[in-house]
Amino acid sequence: YIFSNMILYKISKVIQQTPKVRLLQLNHFKGCMIKFLPGQYIDINFANEKAENNNSNYMSFSVSSPPQKNDSIEIVVIDFGTFRHRLYNTEIGTYLEIKGPFGKFIYNDNTKAPPVFIAGGTGIAPIMSMIQYIAHGKALIDEEITLIYSCKTEKDVIFLKELTELSKNIDKFNCIFTITSTSTNLPTSCKIVRSPQEKMPVWQTGHVDEIFISEH
Repeated sequence: YIFSNMILYKISKVIQQTPKVRLLQLNHFKGCMIKFLPGQYIDINFANEKAENNNSNYMSFSVSSPPQKNDSIEIVVIDFGTFRHRLYNTEIGTYLEIKGPFGKFIYNDNTKAPPVFIAGGTGIAPIMSMIQYIAHGKALIDEEITLIYSCKTEKDVIFLKELTELSKNIDKFNCIFTITSTSTNLPTSCKIVRSPQEKMPVWQTGHVDEIFISEH
């Protein structure tokens, strides 16, 4: 879906995900809303602001919520850079101009192979949209879903609560967190296998490479 015109959204909720990352929930204004596919991104600017030096003030953000949640959209914002820093600290009720959606990195409903997702840091945002799309779109998940999510420390894991809940509620969802920092509290090169009774994410250490992937 492509919309050439700008649509107005309002920040309705802010959730602190990690010490430097917040989740912003945006609600559409006056019934106008963006229809997107899981994995797509949108361009965002603060409402009623003119571009400086004829340059666009819009910045791109992946939508992290699933398309089924059509009353609002969610984005992940890290406190880094001038625009992101300002958006990170923006108050609830602020209006934003949104264009989109854009992007061809989307989930394919017709894929026959069990989906395997690999993400790092804030790159989890479009993947989260896809995983929730699969989870909310099917009453019974009949294929394995695997997520390998790499972060520097345990505190940097975005959507920890949401991914834990998905692990509990979906038997065939395999969620693997791998921590790359050497100062982690996890044992070095640990490999924790989740039992069917636990239904919790697996925590490991190390970088995602060919060997790591082959073990999963």
